[in-house]
Amino acid sequence: DGLVEFSIFHNNYSAELEVIANSNFPVKSVGVYDLQGKKVYFRSNFGNRRSISITTENWATALYIVNVVNMNNEKTSRKITVLKYR
Repeated sequence: DGLVEFSIFHNNYSAELEVIANSNFPVKSVGVYDLQGKKVYFRSNFGNRRSISITTENWATALYIVNVVNMNNEKTSRKITVLKYR
């Protein structure tokens, strides 16, 4: 059906963004942008990992857009909310 399945969620208590590929294709890149389009985080070259954990402890409380691409060049985007508890 062409729908790329990634689990993308943010744990505000541990200040961690989790990205898990729900297919056989590893994560190729993760980009995170604020709502003005400014790049907050980008990384590619995760090896063959299907599960990525990214610290968000230095990010501001805000909404962010997470763009994920897998090794098959399939893309998905999700909104996350980062809240500061510490």
